[in-house]
Amino acid sequence: MQNNQTIETRTHREDGILDVHSIFYTIQGEGPFTGWPSVFVRLAGCNLQCPLCDTDYTSHREFMHPSGILSKIKSLIPNKSTTTPLVVLTGGEPFRQNLQMLLTVLNDHDFNIQIETNGIVNFKEIHNARLVDAHIVCSPKVDRIDPDIINEQVITDWKYIIRHGEVENGRPTKVLGRNIVPYFPTREFLMFPDQTLIYVQPLDEQDKELNQQNLETTRDLAMEYGYILGTQFHKELELP
Repeated sequence: MQNNQTIETRTHREDGILDVHSIFYTIQGEGPFTGWPSVFVRLAGCNLQCPLCDTDYTSHREFMHPSGILSKIKSLIPNKSTTTPLVVLTGGEPFRQNLQMLLTVLNDHDFNIQIETNGIVNFKEIHNARLVDAHIVCSPKVDRIDPDIINEQVITDWKYIIRHGEVENGRPTKVLGRNIVPYFPTREFLMFPDQTLIYVQPLDEQDKELNQQNLETTRDLAMEYGYILGTQFHKELELP
């Protein structure tokens, strides 16, 4: 398993059009909304190339206006749905692109919104414009986070992918094959609000024995340090 997808720099289109990889209906299998029926908007491209990333975010691409994205989302939500729909903006790296118009459209239609980010790209202008009425989950992949993201405490939750043999003193030393030392959030270091949570999940190496080792390591971390364990529940359900 080796990620060979090309690194892409930040882009900012004033017309709000986004480079979209795919939009699909599934069950959220990770983080704070695990188990929620969700529409995923996977945005194309990433500013990193994590060696062990198993997500395809470049093979299919389509430029879409937020109105078209909204129409697609609505078409995927079952008429019988009894919950407020959850829309997950993921990637790649969502904040690599200009999300302001899409977030406005989604907020105007009262969706629950989750955004997944690696925390490197500054999205201060979106936050300051009060357009991020969303649950933001940061899953760091390198040894730094944009300072404004830390200082303004805009992250709702943190999520780490754990691999056996790459943990010291309750903290991962690598994530998806990239060194993240010395960075790891603690309430003492980042002055987290009390409600901020840390999720950990085992790396899927597509190998039964290795995956079991990763799961046991993640389990032990959660039990000892009070992190919340996740297992990529959607894969167990054979969903995307």
